[in-house]
Amino acid sequence: RGGEGRMDSAEVQRKLGMGVQKILSLPEAPVARRTEAEASAFQDFRDAVKASRRDPEELLGGFAEEDMREALLFVRRRGSEKKLQSRQAKECVTILLSHSAWLAVSTRDTELKDSLREFMSDHPDVQAKLDSAPELAGVGSVRAAPRPRPKMEGTREQEIRSLLFRARDIMRGLGWEFGSSRGDFDQATEGCRFLYEAMNKLSKVCKVPPGGSSSDDDAAVDLGGLVLQQCNIEWAQVLRFLHSMHGSGSRKTWHARIAFISATLEQYSPEYQVAVVESPPPWRP
Repeated sequence: RGGEGRMDSAEVQRKLGMGVQKILSLPEAPVARRTEAEASAFQDFRDAVKASRRDPEELLGGFAEEDMREALLFVRRRGSEKKLQSRQAKECVTILLSHSAWLAVSTRDTELKDSLREFMSDHPDVQAKLDSAPELAGVGSVRAAPRPRPKMEGTREQEIRSLLFRARDIMRGLGWEFGSSRGDFDQATEGCRFLYEAMNKLSKVCKVPPGGSSSDDDAAVDLGGLVLQQCNIEWAQVLRFLHSMHGSGSRKTWHARIAFISATLEQYSPEYQVAVVESPPPWRP
């Protein structure tokens, strides 16, 4: 993976937040995909942490104490279980512990501290840092988490994923085109219905309550983006399908739903955002 040096500070912090969110969501990943999910979470989080090296004290702040603890435990466990990634995991730990809050979390938790000392046995400088670091009272007050992390029930996330995969399978089977026969029309409409239901559920789960702050909005976008990212769907092809359905002239009653689907995807999927820029849809104002 390349290009981490080109990220600006806001992008680094966004990717760090997404990386932590992926780690925290691992217990909800289907057993059949757990290995893939863990590998992806480690790679994404590692890339973001490496990009924070230029100013760790600024870029690594803003996480809840428990979230930092879970992320450190995951990195340590990954490095211990996957010997080929041990060096990468140790690099991550070194960078993370250069931030006062992450170091304080490691010091406050004896179990975490001991496991990190053992894991970093060939890094005496890090061990010394763990031994000498002051235990900051109320680590969370060092820098308050900028956005509360909304929870998504595992069953609800599974419902959304199931609908998305059913929609994808239909659209892919039609070559990402709306179709030219009556049978294709009905099948394509069914696929779009699954996609509409998925977006409707996703928008409700990620809806920010009245009076919510801009940080609540950011957290909702992160959560929705994570769900869509983990599905690994070809979002540019989905846009192609929506284009063809909108332009077919045979399902005009679906135009408003197509616009809603597209707006929701654009809100939560960076890949779909790029596709929209490259192929602007006619339903956008």
